[in-house]
Amino acid sequence: MDKRITDLILQLSRRCRANEEKIMESAGLSPAEYQGLSVIDPVKEMPCRDLSALMGLSPSRGSRVIRKLAEKGFLTAREGQDRRYLIVALADKGKKTRMLIEQLKDECEKKLGTRLTEAGRENIEGSLLELLAVI
Repeated sequence: MDKRITDLILQLSRRCRANEEKIMESAGLSPAEYQGLSVIDPVKEMPCRDLSALMGLSPSRGSRVIRKLAEKGFLTAREGQDRRYLIVALADKGKKTRMLIEQLKDECEKKLGTRLTEAGRENIEGSLLELLAVI
């Protein structure tokens, strides 16, 4: 019997999450906080609402996650021109953790690069982009 696509995606996701969970645990991050560090621009400041959108969260939920990241020392936050809006950037602690996240991604890419042909990689990438477009 053929496996369902959703089952295969979940299985792949669980394998990828195992390494991410190690970083989250060692850094004391929740999944949402990890996501925030994964998507924030590593060198530029950005409005809180933009980071919330990148995380796929509502502005109010994103603000709570961003506040926690700032409290833990991963982000710096300052008021923007309008004091209702915060501008955030990675603090040194956040930059170090972000580098660990990027190293993890690089290691996974290297594994894929050594175990897949170029045609196979392109096929998988195309299929994943197609799945993302329909969901």
